[in-house]
Amino acid sequence: VQPDAALKFTGSLAHNDIAVLSALDAGNTTATGQQPLVDIVRVKHDLGGQSTAGAFYSDRVGGGRANRVAGADLHYTFAQLYFAQFQAVMSNTSIGGSTVSGPMWEAVVDRTGRNFGFHYNVVGFHPDFATDNGFVTRTGVVQPGIANRYTWYGAPGAWFERFNGFLRFQGTWQYDDFF
Repeated sequence: VQPDAALKFTGSLAHNDIAVLSALDAGNTTATGQQPLVDIVRVKHDLGGQSTAGAFYSDRVGGGRANRVAGADLHYTFAQLYFAQFQAVMSNTSIGGSTVSGPMWEAVVDRTGRNFGFHYNVVGFHPDFATDNGFVTRTGVVQPGIANRYTWYGAPGAWFERFNGFLRFQGTWQYDDFF
């Protein structure tokens, strides 16, 4: 939020991209005035083509609160028009001797073609999921989505050179009701 000191390291090694950010934040960002230590680590491995696998760790510790988040993700591109993406994350938050944990997860399948495309996804945030170094708009929900697109092409200079039609549905369920 207001770092007094920070260290940043980025680099590549073989087929891996590595990023590390560590900072000592200002004491006025916590209820106790203690300076929290913030760490974020990201490793991404190139699987070839446009496919990647990655892992990350994030924590913010100090001021009577400790929040740690770790996860992994996979982005797999196939058949030139498709990709599948998966992410699984777990958070652990301790405040005054009490600890809560909760997952966040996401799955996406996408096709991006000239005439037809779709994007199907589902993302879930457990009620106890928290990320002090990130931004999550709402927890305790699961949000599936379905989006389809069709594009018609006319002749160049015609009244309609291109027409896009979209059909999209998105829902929101309470986390426990979804299952």
